[in-house]
Amino acid sequence: MPLLYFVVGKSEGYGESGEGVSVQGSTVRDLVAPFEILVWVDEETTSAGRKFGGRGKKKQLGKGLSSYQLFRAALDFLAKHDFENEPVFVKAEGGHRYTSDEYSSTHDVVFVDSSSTVNLLAGVHPGSMKLLGIDARRTLETLNSSSASSGDPFPEVFLSDHRDLQTRFDLVIHVDLSTAKPRSPNYHETLDSGSASNATLSSISSVLTQALGDRVRVIAILHPTPNTRPLSQAHPSTSHIIHIGLIYNPVHAWRQVDHGPNPASDPDPVAVEQFREFWGDKAELRRFKDGSIVESVVWDVKTIDEKTLIPRRIVAFVLKRHFGIGEEGVRGWQEGFDGVLRLPESVSRFYVGENGLGVGVGFKAALGAFDGVVKAIKVLSSDEGGNDALPLSVMNISPTSEFLRYTSVFSPVPLPDSIASVLSMNTRYLNPIEFVIEFERSSRWPDDLRAVQKVKLAFLEKIARGLMGRVPGLRAAVIVGDAAGTDDMNDVARLEIVTEEGWAFVGRIWHDREAVLLDRIINNTASTLPHVTRKDKSQSQRQGKDYHTAIQARESYTRLYIHAPMHHRAIAKLCHHFPAFAGTVRIAKRWFAAHWLLGGADGGGGYVSEEAVELLCAKFFVKEGWEAEMDRDIEEEEKDAEKIEQRKMVVPGSKERGFASLIQFIKEWNWDEQGEGIFVPLYGSSSILGLKQPKAVSSMSTGVWKIRTAMDEEGCIWTMFGPDAIIARRVRALAQATWGCLKGMEMNGMSGGGSVLTIFDHPTDDYNVIIDLDRTILSRYHQNIAPDVSQLSQLLRRKKSSNEDELAAALGGKIRPGFDPAMLLYKDLKRVYQDTFRIFHDPFGGDRFGIVWDPSLKQPRPFRVLGSFSFCVTSSAEAKGKKSKDKDSVVLNEQGVLGEIERMGRGIINGITINVQE
Repeated sequence: MPLLYFVVGKSEGYGESGEGVSVQGSTVRDLVAPFEILVWVDEETTSAGRKFGGRGKKKQLGKGLSSYQLFRAALDFLAKHDFENEPVFVKAEGGHRYTSDEYSSTHDVVFVDSSSTVNLLAGVHPGSMKLLGIDARRTLETLNSSSASSGDPFPEVFLSDHRDLQTRFDLVIHVDLSTAKPRSPNYHETLDSGSASNATLSSISSVLTQALGDRVRVIAILHPTPNTRPLSQAHPSTSHIIHIGLIYNPVHAWRQVDHGPNPASDPDPVAVEQFREFWGDKAELRRFKDGSIVESVVWDVKTIDEKTLIPRRIVAFVLKRHFGIGEEGVRGWQEGFDGVLRLPESVSRFYVGENGLGVGVGFKAALGAFDGVVKAIKVLSSDEGGNDALPLSVMNISPTSEFLRYTSVFSPVPLPDSIASVLSMNTRYLNPIEFVIEFERSSRWPDDLRAVQKVKLAFLEKIARGLMGRVPGLRAAVIVGDAAGTDDMNDVARLEIVTEEGWAFVGRIWHDREAVLLDRIINNTASTLPHVTRKDKSQSQRQGKDYHTAIQARESYTRLYIHAPMHHRAIAKLCHHFPAFAGTVRIAKRWFAAHWLLGGADGGGGYVSEEAVELLCAKFFVKEGWEAEMDRDIEEEEKDAEKIEQRKMVVPGSKERGFASLIQFIKEWNWDEQGEGIFVPLYGSSSILGLKQPKAVSSMSTGVWKIRTAMDEEGCIWTMFGPDAIIARRVRALAQATWGCLKGMEMNGMSGGGSVLTIFDHPTDDYNVIIDLDRTILSRYHQNIAPDVSQLSQLLRRKKSSNEDELAAALGGKIRPGFDPAMLLYKDLKRVYQDTFRIFHDPFGGDRFGIVWDPSLKQPRPFRVLGSFSFCVTSSAEAKGKKSKDKDSVVLNEQGVLGEIERMGRGIINGITINVQE
């Protein structure tokens, strides 16, 4: 039994040997000690009559329990017991010699053995015990989930290494103690600790606890595990590098003001002096709106990104003040993630700062602009519409854009004329924000799909005219189809709106009867006269052009009008409930995009849809019943406050921890062995009550990822068009490489060897062909992961390129929402050469395409009509001795294909590089 717990302790980092880091103050005796509690916990009474000893009652287990049951009981005790406030006394014959208060006055954590003379947890910080409780709780969840799914939990519990800092802590700080000098050394504490280094670690832990307060739930001091040393070496070599791990309390973690004592009303003047002594120059006397005048500490911030760094700033400040450790000795690797989610300074300076033009930016500004558009459209459907009134009332307008649910990689920004005139062509991109319009039901809608599309066009044209006539400065247009061309049965009409402030919106009309009409075509159940008997046709006869068009339209209808609005509402709810969720999704999308994989759910862009990324990230935040906990009333929440608090400690509290958890999962995800995929409880029972769960209809599903939800039981609505098996293996390999970079930054943060940009640096050696694009005309180049700043400013650039002049003349100075030349060319190449190669691209300002040839096309094959690829004739050596008509075979004409690509991309392609594969 102790052996089992010993193994778990080693895998969680509580031992004294092995690689990596271990929790300060945790040894083997600390791990084995709690097993005595399984036999008997005594219930004693202090002189004041207060009971103590575990939970205030005897803790006795049956004698017939197996070792596994005892193991679970020990984990349950560690997960639920509050060691900081509830001392534990093992049963002693004749009672204990000393009271609980005597132990608590000199020790942070009390666990007295049966001899009543030894505190087994002496020297262990409460944060270490809280961390042990979190790890025990996670192990119990693994055991429970494995039992429910009939899986074997042994490898996950005993054979997996769970000492990874980036998935256990919301913030990890590397501290160099080589120059540490305590401000007020306590020699008695040094003697009690056994060494000066142990005393310093204990003092750091106490100071951080006082400084951070309720901002964090756990503070853990971690140090490298000691290595073996020769017998001739008397003392072990101690590393001067430690790691400080914090688990946030999201409610208070980013608070800007800490209140101290009131000098006027506080009866204890010593408290005021202690507060000022602790905080030094940061302490100041302030008057607040409620009239109170108290000592306080204020952490000034200018942006949201700076606000998330407040806990780190506090740690750096107190370490410098109380231990003399400068900024160069306190480092972390998480801060670099903020930079990949921001626009370059050469662009952002036009929106914010002293030189900004006073334009509202960010998610709140986008939501405000959307509300204005919604009100304007609803006015047209009311009695106030006048001559512009719509024939049907607008029942609902549902947002479906990531810019309105806080999960877009970059914060949404408008593009008014005042800013567009000073920006270069490669920084002039305007994101369209999508929404869906739902009208009231009416029998006046036609019963023909093509006629329905014509009616939609008339509605959109009516809305556009009404909005332009009522809203000053607003421009609206009806957009039909795309460059590839579509059938008139498909829903391709959109309303494009550009407000005076520079926000762009794109709306579609949802007509619920379209699904019925499409199902009739797919199932061959179109209505006929009752006295007419239809002769059933064979399956091949029924699958004509209209059938395939209906399949495509039905899939698009289900995704755009059924799943997209519900997905949007559920993800937006998660962003409000879990502060770290939105940031996790934004970093994850940036990672997928930087590795040329991110795209749309329609399969026209990349290979991994943005909605699939959001679902993968949600897996680490939601559990069964999370929505019920969030909606629970105050009384029930207070009743289960302990349970809710314990669960929140397992949920990532920072975007960096959430991203690391995602990467760890992807690198180990055996999607090829899990036939049912993974289930994400995104929707609560109240969200889908009474709703029919439509199945995705498609004959072209190629995705191997199955991410199931309550609304998508098959798990393919957002992965229908990818990733396939080849791309999924590519994602796994990239995740493994990224995990290696994270581990390197975790251990080498102090040497400066860890750069966040390394994670997003995409290798191109595996591509057969690299296509370089002209950066001057890429409208999203300013979103590139590492843009050339000299290419972003008209002032820094010496002269304009001819391509830029041609593009500017073609646009005529107009702002075109969503216009991205690189993406348009990418989609054309992907569609035209889908049977010839795989093409990859970063949608966020990528200036290169990567191409991988289909290897099967390089092998000689007999000529066939409609071979679906460009070929050239080759003489096969194997054909010698056969008839002359069999001697010639065909292979892929690589040079011919590249020549076609160069002609298709004239004006945007700068050059084509062929990589020679060894």
